[in-house]
Amino acid sequence: MTNSQTLDGNSVTYNYPDLGTVKIDFNEGQLTYEWLGGDFKGVTRGGLPYQSKLIGDKIYMFSWLEKPHYSFVTVVLNLGQNTMQSSAILNPQTEQEMSLFHSGNILNQTIL
Repeated sequence: MTNSQTLDGNSVTYNYPDLGTVKIDFNEGQLTYEWLGGDFKGVTRGGLPYQSKLIGDKIYMFSWLEKPHYSFVTVVLNLGQNTMQSSAILNPQTEQEMSLFHSGNILNQTIL
């Protein structure tokens, strides 16, 4: 995937019914996320290089790698339907390794 940073200067807030609410801001090729609600409320990470791409009409895909544990997350935003899908491999090659797939609803978006 080409590192196009098509989401720079934008933000999106979405809710996973089973996990909580996340806000992500995109700036200068990096993203910052904050859990606003749910079991992970208050968890914030920033300065994470990301890749993004427009893959359809109002549909964006973006991904990032979190070091040092090498968790990898991919999110697809469907802005036309206010839905999102995510897939993640967390803590690979450790006792805590898990693979996740979740769906949610976009609550707020600032996509230019």
